[in-house]
Amino acid sequence: CDCDCDCEWTLLDGGLSSWLEEEVGRLHSTLWSAALLVTKEGRDLVIQKHCDFILAGADILTTVSYQATICGFLSSGLLAHNESNNNAGGKGSSKDDQDMDMRAIGLIKDSVNLARCAIKISLVSLNTVSMALQKGVQEALEDLVYKNTYTNSGRCGFCSSKENNTQHDGNNTHSSSRTMITTSARFHSNPTVSTIKIAASIGSFGAFLANGAEYTGDYDICEKSHHDRGSQPPNCAPVAMYSYAFYEDFYLCKASALASEHPDMLCFETIPRGDEVIAILAMMAKHLPSIPYWVSFQCKDANHLANGDKVDDLVREICSKTENKQCGHLFAIGVNCILPHLACQLVQTIHATFSFCSVAPPLQIICYPNRGELWDAVNKKWLLPATTANTQKNGCGKYKHHHPQFTTVTDREWVKQVLKAGCKIIGGCCRVTPNDIATIRHHLVTMNNTREHL
Repeated sequence: CDCDCDCEWTLLDGGLSSWLEEEVGRLHSTLWSAALLVTKEGRDLVIQKHCDFILAGADILTTVSYQATICGFLSSGLLAHNESNNNAGGKGSSKDDQDMDMRAIGLIKDSVNLARCAIKISLVSLNTVSMALQKGVQEALEDLVYKNTYTNSGRCGFCSSKENNTQHDGNNTHSSSRTMITTSARFHSNPTVSTIKIAASIGSFGAFLANGAEYTGDYDICEKSHHDRGSQPPNCAPVAMYSYAFYEDFYLCKASALASEHPDMLCFETIPRGDEVIAILAMMAKHLPSIPYWVSFQCKDANHLANGDKVDDLVREICSKTENKQCGHLFAIGVNCILPHLACQLVQTIHATFSFCSVAPPLQIICYPNRGELWDAVNKKWLLPATTANTQKNGCGKYKHHHPQFTTVTDREWVKQVLKAGCKIIGGCCRVTPNDIATIRHHLVTMNNTREHL
């Protein structure tokens, strides 16, 4: 942790995409929040929401690229629609297709620059940014930061029109209380540009499918004999399902594009399969060996990944590969977007498995569950566990056990237990708001000062 206190933790941000949905409603089904990268208004909003998590006290920002893929942008039609506004008439060509590919890659890269822009804006003055977030003031910040911060795809900034600012304030029911709480949460840590890190999100293959497969590990969708441009991952048909080549085809382009923008780390998230995890380690060791990254699992219970693979077996294999320097610069493993009580149990499982490795791996444990709800992949909404037990057939409904009480990431006892279990990087995933992150930071600081979690 790079903050100025003697702490034993690092605080990740929360659910950026779900926080964006609080403002604009349901986002694009395939690209999710990455769809906002296409327009200036969307990019402005991403910067603003990153700032919310910075003010809440997050030490690491995750980018808005979780479901961003070339195929996703091409199949969405958003790029073609945007191009039609700039070019009248004309038929498509192979050069047009290449231009579209490059534009999609450029948008994926831009997700890193938006986070970087938000960091620099936020650290100019916390008081000024707090006012800007509430009143939509762009001019006070523009001369200070924008001209020297973000140049890859044009000027960035908060939405400046009166119409847009009114719309944002009207949709955001948490705006005033959010700013008061999150700003006070950040004051104690005296952050600088170098202490707030950027994690470029790569997501998972299941997230690309946009059908809840990241919660099941069922990827049996590449049955066609020919590649259907825009609807499948690159070279999907020619390679065997679940092979190293299959995963490399999907991950390498996106990982390389994001790494080229020099984020502090990459993150592979919501990975439901053991073979997928091992393929990611091999790919990073082969192609991007010096880039720091973490891998977080999606699990159905305290002992198994979503597809049924055993967590302890996977962790042992990771330990072995780490010892033999076959993982590149892997620095953390853990879990994300699961129920908080299961996340705590899985941290315990991972930590306990470390002790059985011949050499203790230099790996941290990362844990960022959702707020305590289950994803209904059919109806595309979040539900409380009690409403889905024994009835939910898709997505997180495959969890076998449900906690008798509703546990959230803001519960002080949960934070205490997950630290005690061995977690070093803690945060939130879907539905975890800046206020939640501010609450978690308060718990972390007070427990660190009293050594309560020991």
